[in-house]
Amino acid sequence: MLMLSRRWIIFLTASMLYFVGYFHRVSITVIVEDLMKEFSASATSLGIFSSFYFYPYALMQIPAGLLIDKLGSRKTLTIFCLVTSIGTLIFSLSPSLSYAAFSRLIIGFGVSVAFLSTAKLIASWFNARSFASLIGILVAMGNVGALLASAPLALMVIGLGWRLSFFSIAIATFALTGLIWLVVIDTPMTNENNLNELNSVSSYEDRKDRNVFSGVLQSIKTRDFWLVAFPPLFFFGSFISLQGLWGVQFVMQIFALTKVEASIVVMMMSIGFSIGALFWGIVSDRLAVSRKSVYLFGLTLYVSAWLCLTLFRYVPIGTWVHALFFFLGFFFGVIPISVAMIKSLFPLKIMGTATGAANALPFVGGALYQLLIGYILDVFGLERMEEGVRIYSSASYELGFMVCLLSLIFATGMAFFIKSKKTQI
Repeated sequence: MLMLSRRWIIFLTASMLYFVGYFHRVSITVIVEDLMKEFSASATSLGIFSSFYFYPYALMQIPAGLLIDKLGSRKTLTIFCLVTSIGTLIFSLSPSLSYAAFSRLIIGFGVSVAFLSTAKLIASWFNARSFASLIGILVAMGNVGALLASAPLALMVIGLGWRLSFFSIAIATFALTGLIWLVVIDTPMTNENNLNELNSVSSYEDRKDRNVFSGVLQSIKTRDFWLVAFPPLFFFGSFISLQGLWGVQFVMQIFALTKVEASIVVMMMSIGFSIGALFWGIVSDRLAVSRKSVYLFGLTLYVSAWLCLTLFRYVPIGTWVHALFFFLGFFFGVIPISVAMIKSLFPLKIMGTATGAANALPFVGGALYQLLIGYILDVFGLERMEEGVRIYSSASYELGFMVCLLSLIFATGMAFFIKSKKTQI
């Protein structure tokens, strides 16, 4: 019982950096108007600014795996949480959009290790059968951060202003740094649990002999690696562009809602994703069907929901926009299954490298799609300025969503060619 409670406390504490990372990932959507006014920013410049979070995150995924193996999850999480705190503090004090972009770069670097560090703790402290379910819980924890980055953050910004709000968040993150150092333990210490560790993760000799370049090479030479890892680039790119940058502005301008009301709509994506990640993870772990079947079903449902979003000018979605955003999040919750699918493709000694390489691709998509949609809005949709805020046409939003839809259809087609494997129960 003591070991059971300890591993959950360690898991939940470690998950907090991923929670913070997801908060920052989507928080900009609430302060788009504030940044436009203060820095005279266009949609393209905001897309560039927001994308700075994703570049270091993507580039760090393979090095992060090596760093975690060398330092352990505890030291890695502590150091990088401190970096995140410093980046958040710089953002709150930024005198220009360039400084803000630099701080975004630091934050993206700081939180880049959160997912893999916690995934390694899961592998060390829990049995292999629970891996996909616990990854779903980890993603759900991240989405609690996304929940707080919507309507609650909007209320905080209205009350304190965006600078003081993020200054307060920086102080809280400094406190989290100390908590992680005090609570997290890398591996179980008892003989019984050391045996569990040997069955769950690679041994010391495997880690010592691992060659990262051969691991990357083996990954990229594997056909199914690309078929599993590439679709999340498109799905995550579309999802995070809506949730993390343009969603609140879109809902405010098209449906004439206030910032808080629009933030509640976008918050439904986080609620849906939290529930969906748990649901799809459990379904994937417990049903005696291939993960591919579950994965494809979820992807197809997400594409269908995105089609409804794209047709907002022709279908009266205003009355059920909350439900649509919820189901976008719920169906997107199938994406974490790809982590378990990648894990099943490779031996344990290169699993971390392969997972890191796959985990980098969605964040490339996040950077590209935020910039792409911003560019489309600026070039095709700028209608007027209102008190320093750019107002874009509904047609330009439709065009941006259509580009996303076509790429999602292509990505789903790729997933059909994954070789099917039965779930091991």
